[in-house]
Amino acid sequence: MGKLKIGVSKVEMNFTQEMFDEANSQVQVQYGVERPKMKGPVGVYFPLFVRALAVSDGSEPVVFVSLETSSSCRLREKFRNEMQELTGVNADRFIVFSVHNHGGPSVKLGTPVAYETAKEAILQALNNMQDAYMGFAEGKSYINVSRDEQLPDGEWCHGEDFGGFSDKTAAILRFDNEKGEPLAMLVNFGCHATLSMNAVNEDGEKMICADFPGYTSDYLERLYPGSVVLWSSGCAADQSPIGMYRNWVHYKGAVPEGDVPPGWAYHYTQYMGERHALDLNKTIKDMVCKDADASVRFAWTDAMYDRQNRIRPEYPDIVPAFAAQNNVSGVAQFAPELVKDGEIINRKEFLEEPHLTGEKVRVKMELVTIGDVAIVGSGSELYSQIGVKCKELSPFKNTFVITHVEGHDVVAKGMDRGGYIQSNASAHARTYQHFSDVHPGNCDEITVDGMLRMFLELQDKEVYG
Repeated sequence: MGKLKIGVSKVEMNFTQEMFDEANSQVQVQYGVERPKMKGPVGVYFPLFVRALAVSDGSEPVVFVSLETSSSCRLREKFRNEMQELTGVNADRFIVFSVHNHGGPSVKLGTPVAYETAKEAILQALNNMQDAYMGFAEGKSYINVSRDEQLPDGEWCHGEDFGGFSDKTAAILRFDNEKGEPLAMLVNFGCHATLSMNAVNEDGEKMICADFPGYTSDYLERLYPGSVVLWSSGCAADQSPIGMYRNWVHYKGAVPEGDVPPGWAYHYTQYMGERHALDLNKTIKDMVCKDADASVRFAWTDAMYDRQNRIRPEYPDIVPAFAAQNNVSGVAQFAPELVKDGEIINRKEFLEEPHLTGEKVRVKMELVTIGDVAIVGSGSELYSQIGVKCKELSPFKNTFVITHVEGHDVVAKGMDRGGYIQSNASAHARTYQHFSDVHPGNCDEITVDGMLRMFLELQDKEVYG
């Protein structure tokens, strides 16, 4: 245990008009499929940032890196090794995660910008380390809802089930200076950042937007000048923001059809981001940061899940996924021959139960403890019930789970990608997530076991050195 020090930074991802023009001069790729008639974003509606938080107890720091993108933009081993060479910090101690923003740039457009911006943010954070006091608290926010909705025929879609399981807990780790002024906050909440997905402005043009997490961080940073707020996605594989499916998705028989007026989705995104910030501030404003001494420890492991086969592999992965959602307009975009009279032809064929392949899916997990707070990371999209179980069974009372950590966007053939991981209680629900690479049924135990093995590793290090 030593004196707690932190360094924090916030650096904007700068996209030039030339970048957008170049991207739109090429054939757009969506869900791995070429879309010759589709046009990509033409500018920035609300800016995206990379935020970094370095935390140290006098020994080697751990650095959290938050990207306001959909994935971690391939900032994996090569990036971490480069940062180790630049900073001397061990490559494993960079915890890179995205907010899983569906209104952000494509991986191709975003990766080079994210790479350079994250590098700058990390260097800035490590170069402004200062004494800090820490506090932790949990509050509530009510902007999320279970998106697993059962259809009249007994099958499932992405919708809004207000009676379904939904964890409203928001975890907040706050760091103050000696004057009691906020320096940084690490916020964790389980909700997809999808409100600006496929949105257009008043002129009908697609733009890049930081989605509701960007507006949340911006609101709180203006409320607490001089602070930097890193938003992180908790276990949200089955959680969407309320109202998301009034934007563009056509779910036959479940959700009202039709698009909203141009520009509306961006305004609603801002409203929900600021509503979320107001919820969080009910907890933040009363927090007391008094812990000046804390041990910062780190461990990682691989969680090995059972692999299942993909249904209808002759189609791009997104087609069976859209069919499982009963997303008629989505299927029509990528396989129009499968839609007739507003219905998906032979939809039941896309809902065959996957079978075990005998192989495993390797998902990286990470654990950082700062004093009496434990932060669990997973390179996947976990169901909210799994997150709650991790918190209940953690040896640390103050525990939260960050998903979409580095590794989640590994999609090359022959490489592992955690993707959606259903909870045991939801394994019967044949949702979009049900047809991921990971076979549901025992995922709660595998995830919790991975977490507990990391705690045991830290315990062994403390006892045996």
